[in-house]
Amino acid sequence: MPSLVQNSLDEVNLADIDKSWIVYEVNNKGQLTLQHSIFSAPTAEHNNDDSYKCPNLDQNPELTSFITIPNSFRHEKAYIAYSEFPWTKEMLLESTRSPLPRMQEINIQAWKNQQQHASARSPLKTH
Repeated sequence: MPSLVQNSLDEVNLADIDKSWIVYEVNNKGQLTLQHSIFSAPTAEHNNDDSYKCPNLDQNPELTSFITIPNSFRHEKAYIAYSEFPWTKEMLLESTRSPLPRMQEINIQAWKNQQQHASARSPLKTH
């Protein structure tokens, strides 16, 4: 969750949350679809029959397998939560003010410093 620097947390409203939260829908195959707004995220009753499929997904299935944290260098922490039910306005506001324990905290800088990914490099040897 990007920081809400323009307001104190006591003054946060749904419009602020919509500008700073990133919401994904998880389908019955475990694939992620980025939603454009907290207001456009489908409800639990939403029936996704997977009838439409982006042509790029067959060639790039990883596009629906990962959550991206844009501009992660600007933030110290991110919070992730999963729910099969849509959150109420009150839950969204409360989770913004106090994300724990409902959300999992990720320390972005500590995670980056672990370098446990494919692009991590060890120092070059000197000859």
